Amino acid sequence: MTAFLRWSKFMFQYSVYRMIWRMIFRVVAAGLFMLIAVFFFHHHSGAPFMPAAVSSFFSRSSDRGSVAYAHSSVDGTNYNLYSPADNIEHSDYSNLERSRGHLDIAMYAFTDRYLAELLVRLANKGMTIRIYRDGEQYQSEEMRGNSTTSLFHGHANIHVRVKPASRNLMHLKAYSDGLILRDGSANWSPSGLKQQDNNARYTNDSQQIKDFETAFEMMWNRTDNTTIQ
Repeated sequence: MTAFLRWSKFMFQYSVYRMIWRMIFRVVAAGLFMLIAVFFFHHHSGAPFMPAAVSSFFSRSSDRGSVAYAHSSVDGTNYNLYSPADNIEHSDYSNLERSRGHLDIAMYAFTDRYLAELLVRLANKGMTIRIYRDGEQYQSEEMRGNSTTSLFHGHANIHVRVKPASRNLMHLKAYSDGLILRDGSANWSPSGLKQQDNNARYTNDSQQIKDFETAFEMMWNRTDNTTIQ
């Protein structure tokens, strides 16, 4: 009788432990499945796998210690990012994705297809996008074959104008949707956004946004501009 009770107790404990381990395995497996599903969704949709702030945190070089973390200063919607410690490409992607209504973009170099493809998706949703380029840089990109403008051809919601090539460059690297202004030294090229020593400044200051929009309208309406589309 005693042996039977011991055997019964052992089998009960074994069954409980086995049930617990099964539950743990199922939870871990479900979590891994969801992680893989999210990864493939973002990979095929072109969206960043992690939010810009999280991605920027993990993309900072680990051997730079506390200095890397001091590069970004945030105050509400007013903040600065500094590459290569910060991934400005992800930050721009995140801000553009949240844009509403319209986008006015003045960009000296524009070879980042990741951001260009996002602009196409935003335009497909009805957003009006105006892109103003420097003439000499635009021609250089077209000759090298790394221009992103071909992605916009024929799209009714994306308008591109180019300043005539001259010594007086259109050297801005800025955009605004009327709510947020981004400027700084970072061009829209993979190296300019992630590898070179550059900055991007973001602000919701209404006067600064108005000043940019005024300057953009002046550049956009120059009579000697070349209209690409």
